[in-house]
Amino acid sequence: MPSTRLRRAFAYPTDDLQDTSHHDLDEEEQEQLITSLQSQDDSSTTFYTTAFVAIPLFSALAHLPSLYRPSSASSFLSAILAISSLLASAYILYFLPLVPAEKRRALAGGLRLGKWAEDDDGPINRHIVALNGALSTVLGLRAFVEGRRTGWAEGEGLLGVLPLVIYLLIVLVRWHLKPIDIEGLEKMRYGYKGA
Repeated sequence: MPSTRLRRAFAYPTDDLQDTSHHDLDEEEQEQLITSLQSQDDSSTTFYTTAFVAIPLFSALAHLPSLYRPSSASSFLSAILAISSLLASAYILYFLPLVPAEKRRALAGGLRLGKWAEDDDGPINRHIVALNGALSTVLGLRAFVEGRRTGWAEGEGLLGVLPLVIYLLIVLVRWHLKPIDIEGLEKMRYGYKGA
């Protein structure tokens, strides 16, 4: 016995059919929704920023023994630079203001990546992302070369790669912590008077 398939004919919606799932918001409800979304976004951003800023701070503690008991002058300098890079990563995450994605694209000017601050910000905010990226890359390359030369068993090579890994993690976290575009939501508001 062949199975029968029922087909529903396509029909354009008409004015007499009312969609009960659609609900228009009046101006007060729109304002409450925008305020609620902004407060939820602010609280989640604060939580994740605080949680992730602990990673570079605790990682900096791993380099403290190299400061107090350095095996060589090179190891002492590497520890200072690694702690500086980790503190800069914490600064990038905690103190640089988050910019919405649309504004970030406008600031970056298309192909220039890493510009996360406006031109009227200070030189630290304008250049710390690029400088810390360069410093952590140099430390990572130095640790890789030292690890290949002396072996990875000492652990100093792995600690040298840590600032680069933390920097990349912080850049990724900042990229995903995009604030809600409140200006865009304000532009989407429509005039509807409730009953």
